[in-house]
Order: sequence, then C-alpha cells, then structure tokens
Amino acid sequence: MKLKAILMSNIAIILGMVPMAMGIGASLAEIRQPMGVVIIGGIISSTVLTLWFIPAIEYLVSRRSRLEGRTI
Repeated sequence: MKLKAILMSNIAIILGMVPMAMGIGASLAEIRQPMGVVIIGGIISSTVLTLWFIPAIEYLVSRRSRLEGRTI
C-alpha cells in the first residue's frame, strides 16, 4: 500500500477545498460553502475507510476463513 501517496493526495485535495469551505470568493460563496464542507468530510471519511476500516475487515474475514480451514 502506498500510504504516503494516498495521504499526500488527500491532504492536497482538502487544502484545496478549504477556501471553498470557508466561503472565500466573490461569486455565490454562500451556495458553494456547504458543498466544500461536504467534500472535505467525504475525503476524510473515505481516507479512514480505505486505510484502516477495510483492511481490518479483510484481516478478520481471512483470519476466520483460515481458522475454519477454507480459502478465500
């Protein structure tokens, strides 16, 4: 897994969305601000799911199947 590349790209996306989430800008900032907040939350939650939750579930499933004598 390329942890450094994943984290660096997600941090870059989040930092790029910060002005939008803060409502900085001239046109329609009040409409774009909630979208920026939702995008940042989605990137953070998908990063957590991708890096920690999904591998933990995969480990538990493979461990259980090994204990039962099956292969995946």
